[in-house]
Amino acid sequence: MTIVVQSTATNRDYTWLKGQIAAWMHRSDLTGEIPDLIYLAEIRIRSRLKERVNDFIGTISTVINQQYAVLPSDLVSIKSLSIPGVQPNLEYIDPDKFNALFDPTVGGQPRCYTIVKDQLYLGPTPDAVYTLQAMYQADVPNLTDLAPLNSILAKWPNVYLFSALTEAADYSRNLPLRDSFNLRFLDAIDGANLVEFNESGPLRVRIDYGVNSHVA
Repeated sequence: MTIVVQSTATNRDYTWLKGQIAAWMHRSDLTGEIPDLIYLAEIRIRSRLKERVNDFIGTISTVINQQYAVLPSDLVSIKSLSIPGVQPNLEYIDPDKFNALFDPTVGGQPRCYTIVKDQLYLGPTPDAVYTLQAMYQADVPNLTDLAPLNSILAKWPNVYLFSALTEAADYSRNLPLRDSFNLRFLDAIDGANLVEFNESGPLRVRIDYGVNSHVA
């Protein structure tokens, strides 16, 4: 039976996590290494955790005669893009086809889009201010001293803890302990993914961005 630990307690933050890693490892000499171990743990978590908390709905306000808008730095992928009440679904096309179809000097109501690096390109180039609605997957920010809590740590502290402990044991070259922590990490991930898969409810809504920000 998989036991899943959930918590929204705000005291389980970055400082708590660093202290727990040192305590579980029975080490007082890892202070300088622990932030890097947590960073490595976050890479492992992102590759395995499929939680709906990463899904958001936000808006993009276009600029007249400007073909592009800058995407948010935390965007992983766009699931859908629309102009509510005007264009229910903007079609994604690859950049080469987009460039062949749309002249940036020709304006009109956008009906297609493509993505190049951190910019969203619309075709035709917006001939007015349109408010686009984007459903997208956003990356959860890394933990830092200035940002000591994120949604994953708040909801799944065991996922963070055992992922970081796996990295700490690997750093310490304690292979049996690493394997033990890794099994607990994988069990925590499986439990979290199962709960997230079965949960229902509306997507979280991010703030709207205005014309001057040009950001989704």
